[in-house]
Amino acid sequence: MMSRIALVSLLAASACAHGSPAYLAKVNDELVTGKELRAEFARHHAAMDRILGSEEDVRTYLGRLVDRRLFVQEAYRMGLEEAPDVRESVARARGQRLVELYLREEVEAHASVTEAEVQAIHAGLTEQLKVRQLALPTRQAAEAARAALAGGADFEAMARQRSTAESASRGGLLVVGWGAEEIYETTLAALKEGQLSPVIQSSQGWEVLKLEQRITVERPAYEKVSGRIRQILHKRKQTAREHALYGELWARHQVKVLDCAPTVAALTRAAAERPAEPCATWTGGAITVEALAKRVKIDQVTALGDRWPGVRQAVVEDLVARQLAQAEAEARGLGSRPEVVEKVRAHQDDLVESRLYRDHVVKGVEASDGDARAWYQAHLGDFMQDAQLELAQILVKTEADAAEVQARLAARQPFAEVATAWSKDPTTVREGGRVGFVEKKTLVGPLAPVAALAEGEVSAPLQTEAGYHLVKVLSTRSAVQRPFEEVTEEARRLALQAKQKTEIDRWVKTLRAAARVEISDAGIKAFERERTAALEADPVLGKSAAAAPDGPSTHPTAAPPAGSGP
Repeated sequence: MMSRIALVSLLAASACAHGSPAYLAKVNDELVTGKELRAEFARHHAAMDRILGSEEDVRTYLGRLVDRRLFVQEAYRMGLEEAPDVRESVARARGQRLVELYLREEVEAHASVTEAEVQAIHAGLTEQLKVRQLALPTRQAAEAARAALAGGADFEAMARQRSTAESASRGGLLVVGWGAEEIYETTLAALKEGQLSPVIQSSQGWEVLKLEQRITVERPAYEKVSGRIRQILHKRKQTAREHALYGELWARHQVKVLDCAPTVAALTRAAAERPAEPCATWTGGAITVEALAKRVKIDQVTALGDRWPGVRQAVVEDLVARQLAQAEAEARGLGSRPEVVEKVRAHQDDLVESRLYRDHVVKGVEASDGDARAWYQAHLGDFMQDAQLELAQILVKTEADAAEVQARLAARQPFAEVATAWSKDPTTVREGGRVGFVEKKTLVGPLAPVAALAEGEVSAPLQTEAGYHLVKVLSTRSAVQRPFEEVTEEARRLALQAKQKTEIDRWVKTLRAAARVEISDAGIKAFERERTAALEADPVLGKSAAAAPDGPSTHPTAAPPAGSGP
């Protein structure tokens, strides 16, 4: 079944198939196409909670897109793309895209999984391993701990006292099956019961394992586990290929990782005093302490203590890998591919537009206490605390149970007593069914009749997807005007937004007056025909597009106490 989120892809494919019009609008000399319109719509509806519908919608979002292009063009006219932070961010985004593309081409081709490989793993799923685990932050600490364990130290006690792994609370106890980290599998396969492993490095640090027992288990059904097996094998092949690929690049470019910045304090000093000091070198390039310092968050890595050297090496190696992969991608000409050029240009457009807004359009626009109070006085209705009902409920699964509960309540059995005995709602049953205070305006859909109840009244059974609700109003709170002192910052925020919008509208008016903007009615009509054809081509999508938005939740939800929020 096709979901709504597939609409953008479907419309894009349809545009290609039917020959999309050249443009929907022209902003100065820049064409605005249907593809860009769909992207603009998606910016405002990222979750695809609605679809691009009528011609009115098309024209509305086209107008927004025209205004946005005017702002972006103005930002380029002012040269904002030359700002150092913009250039750095664009270069970083381009590099990231190149690395992704390079790895996709070099890794995915080597990561396919065959049915025979999945079946071979499944055939071996007849054993689990009872293991003790001790994880420590450094190899030195792990080697010392292993020596103590080999000399007779209590593994369980040491794990509880010193291990940094989650298993420490269980004395290091783990039950390991296939699919854990591959280093565990290869290490444990070589051990006999009672043996200690050598020190290994895993995602949890430097570890010592002890195999306590091999447990024979029944092999799970193939159809239940084959998908997970395939997924894990695919990930492992990706990882193996990446390691092999980077090994090839390391050797070809003669990479050397140096012992720079032995402490975080040393990194901070070096970045300030000797920013060009290398942490790694290769033919034609280097990773400097300045690059390393920019990559980590100093306040966070300071807390790593003696784990810092290991983290530093991992970060430096990652920086080297990305630089080499990007260089390979550049050499192959991947930077000229449309998918890279378009993605990078869109990122740069976003950056210059944001800088234009920040540094020019709304710079200096502020909202004073007086502005906030004026907004509050002009919009008192927006600062009302809605009337609230304190509710309790009994939730049962069948109509027969609902009738039984209704009969018990009619016989004057206390509501809380019946709720404790009968309700299937685990979140309220312990409090005699009490839900809490709920604003009247939230009681819609199947629960709408509750809003009309008086204090002490109980509803008839109300059916929702969860079952049958019998809801009682325990008490009521009248609607109240929230005082300005309580909502000052909210009013200030809204007043600021209004003032900023005024400035934005002024800029739009000025830019439009100086621009050549042409809206193509023919292009819009053709776009509409393609959109309609795309919807009609898939009856499920067409039906979902025409359906009303999903209704609100059918479960009463506890509201905050009066005065704590809007």
